[in-house]
Amino acid sequence: MLYEAKTSGSYPPVIKIVKKGDSMKKVTLCFLRRGDEILLAIKKRGFGVGKYNGIGGKVEPGETIEAAASRELQEEAGVLPLDLKKQAIVRFALEESPEELEVHVFGASRFSG
Repeated sequence: MLYEAKTSGSYPPVIKIVKKGDSMKKVTLCFLRRGDEILLAIKKRGFGVGKYNGIGGKVEPGETIEAAASRELQEEAGVLPLDLKKQAIVRFALEESPEELEVHVFGASRFSG
């Protein structure tokens, strides 16, 4: 079997769909909520280019995942999250890429900027 899927019993839940033996790249994905609105951005490059998505990006060397999520929101949307909370971790790989992605998904409903 080329792919393996596992779900953890922990919180936040971890859903894992991966190709075995590949490298892992950590990235963040954040969704800002205000009432019944969610801030989305159009993806400029890479996987999903031209599509609407949350805001996020790569975790830099020496940076915590939470710090990366906050930095990406400040850089890409000009907002500082005040109640950033991890919602999930999703691991996956695309057939055309040898790289496995570990996406840390965050949400926030309070922010400034």
